[in-house]
Amino acid sequence: METVAGFAATQIASVSVEAVTGFTATQVASLSVEAVTGFTATQIAALSVEAIGGFTATQIASLSLDVLAGFTATQIATLSVEAVAAFTATQIAAFSVETVAGFTPTQIASLSVATVAGFTATQIASLSVEAFGSLTAVQMASLSAEAFGGLTAVQMASLSASTVAGFAATQIASVSVEAVTGFTATQVASLSVEAVTGFAATQIASVSVEAVTGFVATQVASLSVEAVTGFTATQIAALSVEAIGGLTTTQIAALSVEAVAGLTVTQIASLSVEAIAGLTTTQIAALSVEAVAGLTVTQIAALSVEAVGSLTTTQIAALSVEAVAGLTVTQIAALSVEAIGGLTTTQIAALSVEAIGGLTTTQIAALSVEAVAGLTTTQIAALSVEAVGSLTTTQIASLSVEAIAGLTTTQIAALSVEAIGGLTTTQIAALSVEAIGGLTATQIAALSVEAVGSLTTTQIAALSPEAVAGLTVEQVASMTDDSLAGFRATQTAQFTNEVVAGFTAKQVTSLIAGAFAGFIATQVGLFTADALGGVSVAQAQNISVEALSGLNATNMVGFQKEIWFDKGLDILNAVAPAEVQQLPALDFVSIVSSLNADTVKPADIETLLLTDWEISANGDLIPPVGELQALKAPIEGLPENISFPPSIDLTINLSLGSTAGSLLTQMDQVLVASEFAEYSFSQEKGIVQLTSADANLSYMVAKVEQMAAGSTEAGFSVDSSERRIVTTDTGLQLTLLPTMTDPALLLNVIPGAKIEVNQYSETSIEFNLPSLGERTVFGMFDPLTEKAPAGTEPGVSSEGTVGVDKVGIITYPDGTMQRVYPSVENRDTLVLAHDLLSDAGLYGGYKFLVDGQIEYTYNGLLFRAVPTFGT
Repeated sequence: METVAGFAATQIASVSVEAVTGFTATQVASLSVEAVTGFTATQIAALSVEAIGGFTATQIASLSLDVLAGFTATQIATLSVEAVAAFTATQIAAFSVETVAGFTPTQIASLSVATVAGFTATQIASLSVEAFGSLTAVQMASLSAEAFGGLTAVQMASLSASTVAGFAATQIASVSVEAVTGFTATQVASLSVEAVTGFAATQIASVSVEAVTGFVATQVASLSVEAVTGFTATQIAALSVEAIGGLTTTQIAALSVEAVAGLTVTQIASLSVEAIAGLTTTQIAALSVEAVAGLTVTQIAALSVEAVGSLTTTQIAALSVEAVAGLTVTQIAALSVEAIGGLTTTQIAALSVEAIGGLTTTQIAALSVEAVAGLTTTQIAALSVEAVGSLTTTQIASLSVEAIAGLTTTQIAALSVEAIGGLTTTQIAALSVEAIGGLTATQIAALSVEAVGSLTTTQIAALSPEAVAGLTVEQVASMTDDSLAGFRATQTAQFTNEVVAGFTAKQVTSLIAGAFAGFIATQVGLFTADALGGVSVAQAQNISVEALSGLNATNMVGFQKEIWFDKGLDILNAVAPAEVQQLPALDFVSIVSSLNADTVKPADIETLLLTDWEISANGDLIPPVGELQALKAPIEGLPENISFPPSIDLTINLSLGSTAGSLLTQMDQVLVASEFAEYSFSQEKGIVQLTSADANLSYMVAKVEQMAAGSTEAGFSVDSSERRIVTTDTGLQLTLLPTMTDPALLLNVIPGAKIEVNQYSETSIEFNLPSLGERTVFGMFDPLTEKAPAGTEPGVSSEGTVGVDKVGIITYPDGTMQRVYPSVENRDTLVLAHDLLSDAGLYGGYKFLVDGQIEYTYNGLLFRAVPTFGT
């Protein structure tokens, strides 16, 4: 060994390759530094692995680059740690890729920072995973960017977090896309903020989803805008909430649409206001519904108008109530019609007043019925007139009562006719007085009957005269008494003819007195008599003289007697004389008798009298001579199945201001004058009762006739047909015929009967009784109602002989009874039949008596015929 130690460099160089194979490790170690410089590459290659292990650090440092090229991988692996530590950067660079593959982890770890800097990309790539993994952070930092390009995925994965922490930006930038796939989450997390700046888009795109989870906020924030474009949707979704929070405005804007689509709810929520502001329209549109749900109030407010405008229907619907509350006026205005359609009830309710004010007409029209239901009072008030005008019928119907209360006058006026028609009764009731004032005539006409019926007194009073002109008959009919009281004079003047004609007495009564000052002549002329019957004195006093001139023959009689008493002459003077003279006789009598005789004199109405009527100096009305059929009227209140011919109401008074009293009063005066003072007349449902303490007689008024002055005297008499005649002091003669005492009592005795009484008091009774069977009888009632024999049950019976003195007996439930005489069915038919007989010339005239019998002459002889009761 001592001999070997003495070798010089030239001697070493002359040793044969075969001889070199015999060197041992100790021999190699004993060689001087100068001698070692003599080794050639082929000699080095020939040294045994064991011999190579003998090289010392100083010897290694003296080896030339050519010689080092002869080292094999197995030889390198046997070098001591100290020897390897002596390698320089240039020496390292001289190694072949195959040789470098022999470095062990401990050897690699022993290399100086300067030496490690000599590794090339291909050498780095040839290092074993274990060897590469032993590189320290400082060693790693010394690797050239070019060397970093040789890293493989498995090598990258083998590095400790602390080693990766030494990466520089330039090194990161040199890492192959394939090597980047080897990063782990912990490695990524250890990268310095500066190192991360080296990432390119393609590298970022190749980072595994698992590794991406290692990024922290500061790292993400340091990524270049170009690098951020590499993120995929799955990578973005894998980033922690904190990491996502590091994205800046420009980075966000650089994210691909696909990447943005990967953002989750929690990630979105973590983005800074500045970052959110970077989202573009296409990115916003790509956000998942779930992600959009994570947007906060401040984030929403930070979005550009264009970005907000790209939100879809489903995205809008997913926004939290709080987020929606952050939308500004300009943002709201930018939303598409489709997106607006996604707003929910609670979202709408959360919008600020200012934001609501930004809604356009097309946006409003696109809101769902449910969304519209969320509008509040203040929001409604903030909507533009044009926006409100675009609300549809169904949208209007969905507005809450509170929201409806926020509508202003101009907003109400802008609603379409169709939309107005959607208002419900509760909504109408909620409209402010000011809003009601904005309704137009066409809008009013479009309201449902129920809606108009819910208007209050103050709301009615707030309607413009023009709006009132739109009311229909049905709408007015639906109004309550209280709401009708809201109409004022300026409004009533605008009622349509149809509305006025449709008024009832009850509705008229509900109007305030002052409202009547608005009615004009044509309107007054359209009121029915029934409607005018509801007018009070106070109301009538407000009707102008000009308006009263519209009264006509068909309606003026409707005024209450108190009104005629209070201002009757004013009314008569205002009405066209021709209208007064066309009044039915009963109406004329009713009016004249209601006048105030203290202020109205006979001379005041002389020119207004009906044709051939007169008035005496003391105010008595004198009808034309002859039968006064015009004073008769149908009897009201009769039981069903009973009919009577028209009759005169004996309570009427044929005098100015009722000075002479009713006809009943005058008839009683006749009784007194005829010494029948114990009797008195009364009338109920057309039947006249002549009663005393001991008797009761029932009649119907068969005829009313005005006698010529001086032709007859006042009194009570019986004519040749045994009819009762009452003639009053004024020459009015009333013919009375006997009839049933009480139709209701008769029906009680003969249930289900059909009873017809003709003008002659001949009565047809159609009935079906167990005792008599189904039949029809014809008879004349005896006027006298007397007490039935004790024990007589209510019902129908008879006595006497047929054709002689046969009579029917009606026993009433009150214990009284009344006789019925048989009569012909119809005397007019009998007379006609008589005239057709071959010997008609031998017959004298027929006289029909009140007991049903008939007197007649034949060939000069007097006969009396007794009818039977019929079938």
